[in-house]
Amino acid sequence: MINSLPTATSPATLTSNVGAYAITAAGGSDDNYNFNYVAGSLTITKALLTATVDNQSKTYGAVNPAFTISYSGFANSETSSVLDTPPTASAAVTPTSPVGTYPITATGGLDNNYLFSFSSGTLSITKKSASQPRPLMQATSIAQRTILYNNYQHFLNR
Repeated sequence: MINSLPTATSPATLTSNVGAYAITAAGGSDDNYNFNYVAGSLTITKALLTATVDNQSKTYGAVNPAFTISYSGFANSETSSVLDTPPTASAAVTPTSPVGTYPITATGGLDNNYLFSFSSGTLSITKKSASQPRPLMQATSIAQRTILYNNYQHFLNR
């Protein structure tokens, strides 16, 4: 049985960045053995970070909503604030794209400590209400009436 076990140490910690770190052994003793220490190496690789585009909806004719991304897989209670370049989300739709569902995809994103995996979201475009506003009639004189309709004035003369 070994009298005192050697220990291995490294400058790497739970929050160390991606890279290679030396592992050194030291200490240890025994009445019957001499220790020969060989340095090792600890390699920290990028953690997988899943970027999921959040589903959105809008009414036909409306501008696109802000596309957002949720993340899972951050290490050490980190948040998206640590990303060197966050990914962006986009969809190939305009205010006049037909009613239906469209993919929202994420692209880009760079970070020294994370490798991105993307999951698309969906943009649902719903029908616009067909109700029309009721015209407002306003008598300005007996001979003239003004109709306000969709922010336009129409004059009716008698």
